[in-house]
Amino acid sequence: GKATSPSIPPGEGENSSSPNDENQAPTVRNFVVGKPHFVSPGLACRGTRGFVAVEVNDRDELHGPFVYLKDAWRVVSDDIQQEGTVLELLKSKGVPYVPTLVCHGDLPNQVTESQSVWAAENPHGGKCFMKTNRHYRLVVEEVGRPLAEFETGEDLVIAIYCCVVGTCIALRRIILILTRLEST
Repeated sequence: GKATSPSIPPGEGENSSSPNDENQAPTVRNFVVGKPHFVSPGLACRGTRGFVAVEVNDRDELHGPFVYLKDAWRVVSDDIQQEGTVLELLKSKGVPYVPTLVCHGDLPNQVTESQSVWAAENPHGGKCFMKTNRHYRLVVEEVGRPLAEFETGEDLVIAIYCCVVGTCIALRRIILILTRLEST
Protein backbone atom coordinates (compact mmCIF):
# COMPACT_ATOMS: atom_id res chain seq x y z
CA GLY A 1 0.00 0.00 0.00
CA LYS A 2 0.91 3.62 -0.31
CA ALA A 3 2.56 5.25 2.68
CA THR A 4 1.14 8.47 4.05
CA SER A 5 3.27 11.60 4.02
CA PRO A 6 2.73 13.72 7.12
CA SER A 7 4.30 17.15 6.94
CA ILE A 8 5.77 19.24 9.69
CA PRO A 9 4.52 22.74 8.84
CA PRO A 10 6.04 26.08 9.59
CA GLY A 11 4.68 27.72 12.70
CA GLU A 12 5.26 28.56 16.32
CA GLY A 13 7.82 26.25 17.87
CA GLU A 14 8.68 24.56 14.56
CA ASN A 15 12.31 23.95 13.79
CA SER A 16 13.88 23.64 10.38
CA SER A 17 16.74 21.30 9.54
CA SER A 18 18.99 23.07 12.02
CA PRO A 19 17.11 23.23 15.36
CA ASN A 20 19.63 25.65 16.86
CA ASP A 21 19.58 28.19 14.00
CA GLU A 22 17.13 30.86 15.18
CA ASN A 23 17.68 33.09 12.12
CA GLN A 24 16.64 30.44 9.60
CA ALA A 25 13.00 30.64 8.44
CA PRO A 26 10.90 27.57 9.28
CA THR A 27 10.23 25.16 6.45
CA VAL A 28 7.79 22.35 5.79
CA ARG A 29 9.38 18.94 6.23
CA ASN A 30 7.80 15.88 4.57
CA PHE A 31 8.15 12.31 5.79
CA VAL A 32 6.91 8.97 4.56
CA VAL A 33 5.68 6.56 7.20
CA GLY A 34 4.46 3.01 7.31
CA LYS A 35 2.09 1.30 9.66
CA PRO A 36 2.00 2.97 13.11
CA HIS A 37 4.66 1.67 15.48
CA PHE A 38 2.49 2.83 18.38
CA VAL A 39 -1.20 3.78 18.70
CA SER A 40 -2.67 5.06 21.96
CA PRO A 41 -5.67 2.97 23.00
CA GLY A 42 -9.18 4.26 23.62
CA LEU A 43 -11.17 7.33 22.71
CA ALA A 44 -10.35 9.48 25.75
CA CYS A 45 -6.78 10.24 24.77
CA ARG A 46 -4.79 12.56 22.56
CA GLY A 47 -4.82 10.17 19.61
CA THR A 48 -1.06 9.69 19.83
CA ARG A 49 0.54 7.60 17.13
CA GLY A 50 4.22 6.88 16.57
CA PHE A 51 5.83 6.03 13.25
CA VAL A 52 9.22 5.02 11.95
CA ALA A 53 9.68 7.55 9.15
CA VAL A 54 12.07 8.75 6.47
CA GLU A 55 12.23 12.31 5.19
CA VAL A 56 11.51 12.89 1.50
CA ASN A 57 12.91 15.72 -0.61
CA ASP A 58 11.12 17.96 -3.13
CA ARG A 59 11.33 15.20 -5.77
CA ASP A 60 9.69 12.68 -3.37
CA GLU A 61 12.99 10.81 -3.00
CA LEU A 62 13.97 9.33 0.34
CA HIS A 63 16.41 11.64 2.08
CA GLY A 64 18.27 10.74 5.24
CA PRO A 65 18.11 8.03 7.89
CA PHE A 66 15.14 6.49 9.66
CA VAL A 67 13.67 8.78 12.33
CA TYR A 68 10.75 8.59 14.76
CA LEU A 69 7.67 10.72 14.12
CA LYS A 70 5.15 11.32 16.90
CA ASP A 71 1.70 12.53 15.84
CA ALA A 72 -0.63 13.72 18.62
CA TRP A 73 -3.16 16.29 19.76
CA ARG A 74 -1.47 18.45 22.39
CA VAL A 75 -3.25 20.50 25.04
CA VAL A 76 -3.09 24.22 24.27
CA SER A 77 -2.12 26.13 27.41
CA ASP A 78 0.29 28.91 28.34
CA ASP A 79 1.47 26.60 31.14
CA ILE A 80 2.42 23.69 28.84
CA GLN A 81 5.31 23.96 26.40
CA GLN A 82 5.51 21.96 23.21
CA GLU A 83 7.39 18.70 23.69
CA GLY A 84 10.04 19.68 21.13
CA THR A 85 10.73 22.91 23.02
CA VAL A 86 11.26 20.90 26.21
CA LEU A 87 13.64 18.51 24.42
CA GLU A 88 15.65 21.51 23.17
CA LEU A 89 15.88 22.93 26.71
CA LEU A 90 16.99 19.61 28.19
CA LYS A 91 19.64 19.13 25.48
CA SER A 92 20.90 22.70 25.97
CA LYS A 93 21.38 21.96 29.69
CA GLY A 94 23.43 18.84 28.93
CA VAL A 95 20.87 16.33 30.18
CA PRO A 96 21.92 12.86 28.96
CA TYR A 97 19.67 10.33 27.20
CA VAL A 98 17.33 12.98 25.75
CA PRO A 99 16.11 12.28 22.20
CA THR A 100 17.70 14.44 19.51
CA LEU A 101 15.13 16.80 18.00
CA VAL A 102 14.88 16.93 14.21
CA CYS A 103 11.83 19.20 13.95
CA HIS A 104 8.43 19.85 15.52
CA GLY A 105 5.39 22.02 15.06
CA ASP A 106 1.64 22.51 15.14
CA LEU A 107 -0.31 21.65 12.01
CA PRO A 108 -2.13 24.73 10.69
CA ASN A 109 -5.89 25.04 11.19
CA GLN A 110 -6.18 21.79 13.16
CA VAL A 111 -7.66 22.73 16.54
CA THR A 112 -10.45 20.96 18.40
CA GLU A 113 -13.85 22.66 18.41
CA SER A 114 -15.49 20.55 21.14
CA GLN A 115 -15.56 23.50 23.54
CA SER A 116 -17.53 25.66 21.08
CA VAL A 117 -20.02 22.86 20.43
CA TRP A 118 -20.40 22.28 24.17
CA ALA A 119 -21.04 26.00 24.78
CA ALA A 120 -23.69 26.08 22.03
CA GLU A 121 -25.42 23.01 23.47
CA ASN A 122 -25.26 24.37 27.05
CA PRO A 123 -26.38 28.01 26.76
CA HIS A 124 -27.16 28.26 30.50
CA GLY A 125 -23.51 27.99 31.43
CA GLY A 126 -21.63 25.58 33.57
CA LYS A 127 -17.98 24.73 33.31
CA CYS A 128 -16.74 22.90 30.25
CA PHE A 129 -14.00 20.50 31.29
CA MET A 130 -12.81 19.80 27.75
CA LYS A 131 -9.47 21.35 26.87
CA THR A 132 -8.51 22.87 23.55
CA ASN A 133 -6.14 20.60 21.64
CA ARG A 134 -4.00 21.29 18.59
CA HIS A 135 -2.63 18.73 16.11
CA TYR A 136 1.13 18.48 16.65
CA ARG A 137 4.02 16.53 15.18
CA LEU A 138 7.49 15.87 16.58
CA VAL A 139 10.41 14.10 14.88
CA VAL A 140 13.49 12.79 16.70
CA GLU A 141 16.61 11.02 15.44
CA GLU A 142 16.39 8.03 17.75
CA VAL A 143 14.11 5.14 16.79
CA GLY A 144 13.28 3.01 19.81
CA ARG A 145 11.89 -0.48 19.92
CA PRO A 146 8.98 -2.01 21.81
CA LEU A 147 9.76 -3.49 25.23
CA ALA A 148 8.79 -6.95 23.99
CA GLU A 149 11.62 -6.79 21.43
CA PHE A 150 14.50 -6.40 23.91
CA GLU A 151 16.74 -9.43 23.50
CA THR A 152 17.80 -9.73 27.16
CA GLY A 153 16.62 -8.55 30.53
CA GLU A 154 19.96 -6.78 30.92
CA ASP A 155 19.24 -4.64 27.81
CA LEU A 156 15.88 -3.66 29.30
CA VAL A 157 17.43 -2.79 32.68
CA ILE A 158 20.06 -0.61 30.95
CA ALA A 159 17.33 1.24 29.02
CA ILE A 160 15.35 1.84 32.21
CA TYR A 161 18.53 2.94 34.01
CA CYS A 162 19.20 5.54 31.28
CA CYS A 163 15.63 6.85 31.65
CA VAL A 164 15.99 7.18 35.43
CA VAL A 165 19.42 8.86 35.22
CA GLY A 166 18.24 11.31 32.54
CA THR A 167 15.12 12.17 34.55
CA CYS A 168 17.09 12.72 37.78
CA ILE A 169 19.62 14.98 36.08
CA ALA A 170 16.84 16.90 34.29
CA LEU A 171 15.00 17.50 37.56
CA ARG A 172 18.15 18.68 39.31
CA ARG A 173 19.08 21.08 36.53
CA ILE A 174 15.56 22.44 36.06
CA ILE A 175 15.17 22.98 39.84
CA LEU A 176 18.55 24.77 39.84
CA ILE A 177 17.37 27.03 36.97
CA LEU A 178 14.07 27.81 38.76
CA THR A 179 15.90 28.51 42.05
CA ARG A 180 18.24 30.95 40.29
CA LEU A 181 15.31 32.70 38.62
CA GLU A 182 13.44 33.08 41.92
CA SER A 183 16.47 34.55 43.68
CA THR A 184 16.96 37.32 41.07
